[in-house]
Parts: sequence; structure tokens; C-alpha cells
Amino acid sequence: MMKMNIIKILYFSIFLYGTFVLTSCETGDELHMEWLNKGEHIYAGKVDSVAVHGGFKRVNLETDVTVKNLEKVMIYWNSYTDSVSIPVNQEKGMFNVTIENMEEQSYVFNVVTVDIYGNRSLPFEAVGEVFGDYYVSTLANRRYKALVSISGKVRLDFNPALDGTLFTEVSYTNTNDETVNVKVLPTEESLLMDDYKSNMTYRSGFKPNELALDTFYTEYFTKFPERLQIDKAAWSIVDFSSEHSSGGDHRVLNTIDGDPATSWHTLVTWSGGKDYPHHVVIDLGAPTMVTEMDLFNDIDAGDKWGPAKFEIFVSEDNVDFTLVGEFDSDSESVEAQNYKLDIANKIQFFKFVATQPGPAMVDGVYNAHILMLGEISLFQ
Repeated sequence: MMKMNIIKILYFSIFLYGTFVLTSCETGDELHMEWLNKGEHIYAGKVDSVAVHGGFKRVNLETDVTVKNLEKVMIYWNSYTDSVSIPVNQEKGMFNVTIENMEEQSYVFNVVTVDIYGNRSLPFEAVGEVFGDYYVSTLANRRYKALVSISGKVRLDFNPALDGTLFTEVSYTNTNDETVNVKVLPTEESLLMDDYKSNMTYRSGFKPNELALDTFYTEYFTKFPERLQIDKAAWSIVDFSSEHSSGGDHRVLNTIDGDPATSWHTLVTWSGGKDYPHHVVIDLGAPTMVTEMDLFNDIDAGDKWGPAKFEIFVSEDNVDFTLVGEFDSDSESVEAQNYKLDIANKIQFFKFVATQPGPAMVDGVYNAHILMLGEISLFQ
């Protein structure tokens, strides 16, 4: 009886195994036939590379085609909802297209080729950015430092250029009444014009990256003062009342070094210093027309030791001086104080005389009315 049961179990197991094998073979054939019925899928050759050049509300895509049997290149963006076609006509080489009226944003472009048989390639993905009004609003014009008169020429001095500045484009009218346009590179600190007459203006050009399609410009800067600052390169000090014994930090040359943050400090009594008045005589280097002066107190001095009153004298020979006038000054101001000067002829020597100390000096600090002055600048 036991033997008969074992034989039945054996037959049943063989039956199950056979059924499984037949079923598995049948299922495998169905899957295989499904792929055979679909046939072989052929893809067109992809582009070799894609360069995206973003511009102002537009973009240019440059594709490198190395497959000869292509009919066209399709470019898709916005998740394949927008597209443009570039005819190729079985040629190799660089093909490009410019897409206008694009919104300012970053884009993912999918580039698909189509061959002469209608086969499509797998997509080639390229990322780029389109620029617009917002980007332009972030740009800042290069700031100018001074408009300077020097030996009959005019020099425009600039502050350091901002990162990304491509150039600064300067426009002006020359002595022949012609419009001149000059590009100043970011590494250049100034522009010297030997034919300048009027109508100075400038703007800065930027490119957001090396692949950018367009150059972007700031608004033109036109708010130049009507005056020309006189260059100080040829200036020298020919006479002065005293300077502090600490030397370079308080020397009288600091009044013409172009930096209001450096100052001239007169001597105190125990070092040989004297009370007011204090003076300095500047040799301008050549006969020069002077119409204005900017005066800076020591802008970093907490003691505010500027003058309350001063006089200006001028001379052609450093011998005979003519009084231009007496002027009031805010001894505690840290801003440039401007003064119009009525000087009819060219002069070469300019004498500044501080005649009255400011309130901080009235009590006679250090037993002497000390003067601290930051800068003297003259203008035509």
C-alpha cells in the first residue's frame, strides 16, 4: 500500500512539472513574438554638440551636425510644447537658429534630429538662459572720479570697473564739432582727450557670460558738472606756515595729494608752532585759469580742527599777491565746501590763509590754535 502511494505522488509531480514547462514555454514565445512583431527600431544620428547663446529676450542655438543623411534638426523647449525646425538637407557642419520673443528665464532645450527616412534621434539636452529687463536693471554704470583739465587737454578719470564690465563707451563733441565715441577698457583708469569741446556722456557695456548673444548697456551718464578740475600732477608747495613733526601722516603735501582723507596738521606750541593765521602757497606749475575751489577739512578728525574763516590770494610770480576775498567755512563739515572765485586772469600761485579757528579751537587746545586741512582742489 505504501509503495502504491509513492508511485501516485511521483506521477502527480511529473504531471505538474510538465504543465509548468509547457506553460512557461508558451509565455516566453508570446513575449518573444511581441518584440518580433514590433520590428527593429532605428534611431537617427544625434547632433555632436549644442551651444546656447542667450540674448535680450532671444536665444541663438548653434548645433554641430556630423551625420550626413539628416533632413532637419528639431529644437524643443517648455517641455516639448514649443519647437522650431532647422533644415539640414543631408549636409554636415554648424547650423544655427535665433528664436525671438523669449521670456527672461532659464531654459532646457531638447535637440532631436530627423533623417531622410523619418527616423528620429534620442534627444540632446542643452541648458541656457535668456536675459531681459530684470537683468538690465541690475547693471550699474562705471562711476567717474573727476573731469580734469591738464595742459590744454581734458582727462576723464574713472573709479575701478565693476565685475562683468566689458567696456565703457564715452561720447563727446570735439573741437571740430564732430561726435567722437571711444571705448575705455575695465583695466584703463582714465581717458585723455586732446580735442574735447563739450557734450560729455558715457555708458557701460556688459556681457553676462562668454556665450552671451548680446551686449547689455546701462543708461547714459550725463550729469557732469560744468566745471573742469585742474590736474594736480604739476603742483608743488612753495611755502607754508608749519607742519606736524610726525612727518608723512600730517605733511602739508597732503592738501594736494588728491585724497581728502589725508590731512595737513600744523605744529603745536611746544614744537615751535604758532597761533593763527596759517597759510600754504601752491605753485600750479603753469599759468592757469581758476574759477572755483573745493575745500575739505580733515574728514577723519574727531576734533574738527578746520578754519572758520580764510582768505585767498593769487599771484603770477609768487611775489606780488592779490586778495581774491575772505570766506566763511564750516569747520566741522566733512563734505566738500565749494567757493566761486572771481579771478580775471591766469594765475600760477595760489595762497590759502586760514584767518580764524573754528569753535573746537577757540579755547586754544595745546596752547595754540592748530589747523587740520584735508584737501584743496581748483577748477576752471
